[in-house]
Amino acid sequence: PEIQTLRRAYRQLMKLTESVGTPHFQHEKYLAMAAFKEVEETLMAGELPWSPSETYTRLLHLALEGNEYLLYLVNRYADEKEALPKETMLFLDKVDQELKHNLKTVTELNVPALPDQKLTRHFEKMKVALKHPIHDLKPITLERRYTVFDILGNAFDRNSLVFITALRFGVITTIAALVAHSFDFTRSYWIPLSCVASMSGATMVATFHRALQRSIGTLIGIIIASSILYFKPSGYPIAFFILFFTAVTELCIVKNYGLAVIFITPNALLLAETITGGEFAFFHFSTARIIDVVIGSAIGLLGVIIMGKRTASSRIPRILMRTLRSQSQMILLLFSKEKASTQAQIEARLVKMRTNLANLTALYDAAIGEIPKKRELIEYYWPIIYSMEKLAFLLERAAESKARPELSEYELATLLYLFETLANSARFDEMEAPKVIPTIPGFYSLEREIDTLQRAFMGDSKHADQ
Repeated sequence: PEIQTLRRAYRQLMKLTESVGTPHFQHEKYLAMAAFKEVEETLMAGELPWSPSETYTRLLHLALEGNEYLLYLVNRYADEKEALPKETMLFLDKVDQELKHNLKTVTELNVPALPDQKLTRHFEKMKVALKHPIHDLKPITLERRYTVFDILGNAFDRNSLVFITALRFGVITTIAALVAHSFDFTRSYWIPLSCVASMSGATMVATFHRALQRSIGTLIGIIIASSILYFKPSGYPIAFFILFFTAVTELCIVKNYGLAVIFITPNALLLAETITGGEFAFFHFSTARIIDVVIGSAIGLLGVIIMGKRTASSRIPRILMRTLRSQSQMILLLFSKEKASTQAQIEARLVKMRTNLANLTALYDAAIGEIPKKRELIEYYWPIIYSMEKLAFLLERAAESKARPELSEYELATLLYLFETLANSARFDEMEAPKVIPTIPGFYSLEREIDTLQRAFMGDSKHADQ
């Protein structure tokens, strides 16, 4: 998967390179950023720090050089009117072919002589990553390392969607368990189980769908189980049916929960009937199953409606403010005079920025599924959050750069004031006229994205990309 993910990213680099000098450059730029973000996450998931393979090491270097090439294109050619030489596309196509053959080809990779010497140097570095002996490549690693305290601290943040969801799950499941054990229900554990299964939907609408799917799927499953048990099977036929229903459930559950429940129900009833050895009539278990499922699903649905109503949308402004401020603090650290503790502070702020942004996107996704939902609010936040994701990507790449400029106190103050204005706008819906963005030498893409962000707050995001 690492090779295929990196190959997709390099194919997107080819499209971005081809779009230089055309109106499609901005669109392809965002797609390339998303592709390399996926590469980073995929390589992190497959990393073995104690014993990286040769292929993995080369993939790391190719990902790093691809990122550098992407940022150079974005900074240097965003406003270019002419296309790049065809040799650039031919070279990137050769890199793609190397990835297609799992880096095992022995063909020569010639770097073209281009008018832009920096482009040539980027291609030379890609060639080094592909062709040079492995011992000539500098050891690198993906440095995103979260401690247990970081993970727990971020999860227990009162604005964290994980924390809110965990509390909601805990309270509602406890209520379902109390209801189940307060009355003489047969197989009472089916009630909290159905409650949790219903609440597992990502949004309120998804929760409603799962509750409905579980109830209808249970009815159909009972009919299937009745048809099987009518013939009173025993021994190997029962084992075969259980094996069959389990396999089909695993195949269906990733595609359609309602379809999976159709096979979960007869499986559970066959197991219950087999374990009791026919001591109870089938009607006893089938009635208990449908009653428990309906009660559990209803508790889960009611709990989400009562406790989750407008939970996400009401928290978006606050977490939006926090994310903006964490990004402004990143800018301050990246482009101010470097101190002994600067790198440690940058690492800490990166963790905070990523956490805030993850919470923000999760809250936005949850807000889309709220009942009722404010369509205008959803449409207003989308370009803002989209721009903030791209800005976070650029800030992460800037943190990896060793050639960051040092801005004056006035320029930093201007940027901080701009972000504070945006943060206040997120809370109080009062946006002033667009501010002038100070020049950040070598990071033109960052300037452009900040301008896109402030225009998104004014509902003018289309103009920013023109």
